[in-house]
Amino acid sequence: MRVEEAQKKLLQKYVSIDNIDKVFPEDISKQTYLDGQLYNLLLLVHRAIVKDLKPDHPFLQQQLHGIFADTPLRNLIFNDEANNEELYKNVKPYESLVPKHTMDFLIEAFEVLNTKKNSSLKD
Repeated sequence: MRVEEAQKKLLQKYVSIDNIDKVFPEDISKQTYLDGQLYNLLLLVHRAIVKDLKPDHPFLQQQLHGIFADTPLRNLIFNDEANNEELYKNVKPYESLVPKHTMDFLIEAFEVLNTKKNSSLKD
C-alpha cells in the first residue's frame, strides 16, 4: 500500500471523504500544486530554523496561514482537542519522514496557528 493510501484511510475517521479527495487529488496538476505547497512549507520551516526564528514569529505565522489558506489542507487543522490527540498518535509513524527538529518546529508552529485560528473564531 502506498503511503498516500494509508494516510487517506487514517484520515477518514477525522475528515470527510470530499476533503480527503481534495488533499490527495487524482488530477496530476492539482497534486503537483499541493506537492509544491508542501515543498514551500518545508523550505519555510528550514529557513526559519536557519534564521533562528521562533515558531510564533509573525512572519512565519503569516506565511503558514497563506500556505494553508490556498489549499484544501486548511481543512485538516482541527478544533477538537481529543481528536487532535488521537490523530497525533496515529500520525506519529509518519514523523520519521521529516527530521526531528523540523517536525518539532512544525508541531509548535501549527499549535500557534491553530490557537490563533480558534481565538479569531471566538472574537
